[in-house]
Amino acid sequence: MDSSGKSLSAITVPTLVVHGTADPMFPIEHGEALAREIRGARPLPLERAGHGIFRDDWDTIACAILRLLPAERIGPEQLRLGRYANLSTPDAGP
Repeated sequence: MDSSGKSLSAITVPTLVVHGTADPMFPIEHGEALAREIRGARPLPLERAGHGIFRDDWDTIACAILRLLPAERIGPEQLRLGRYANLSTPDAGP
């Protein structure tokens, strides 16, 4: 349960759990546990990241978010940058 008393398993939208592997406040195991509590959640561990996000990780996060979208929702506006051109399906790689 979260702090409001509601179960995380009640979340039904696509969910990405982004967590730094070097977070000094919350170890990576916390992020892994959170991802397990949310049905269908995708964990995204960020190597060397602490309790913040490095600019170098922005593309990785953006690609992971786009992969959560149904294929029909990924249109030209999301793919206008060449580096996202291979994301025409949710399962495409970065």
